[in-house]
Amino acid sequence: MVVYLPVAFVSGNVGQLFRELGLTIVVATLFFSLLVSYTLTPMLAARLAGRVETRGDGAVTRLGEWFARHYPGLVAHAHVQNPFISSGARAASVSVLGPDLTELDRRRPR
Repeated sequence: MVVYLPVAFVSGNVGQLFRELGLTIVVATLFFSLLVSYTLTPMLAARLAGRVETRGDGAVTRLGEWFARHYPGLVAHAHVQNPFISSGARAASVSVLGPDLTELDRRRPR
């Protein structure tokens, strides 16, 4: 991230070409880093620690237990049994990138 952030502030033609790239990489890195640190890392740490007796009967404990019971089924359903998830992700990518790609084609000298 530290490498790409200065690219966003370069002036001139190079700055115009790479400003969006630098900002996109920085934002994507921050987003996915936070996503992994709040979801995957605690789950893997809990798996490595093994079964630990839970304390309390609060809402957070019940939510965590529900999530632990249903997470494998949700993942299997989303990735294997439901092709609409991947189709939706592809459609979202095309809808986001499509206008930019057509704009680049219009800017190209002929």
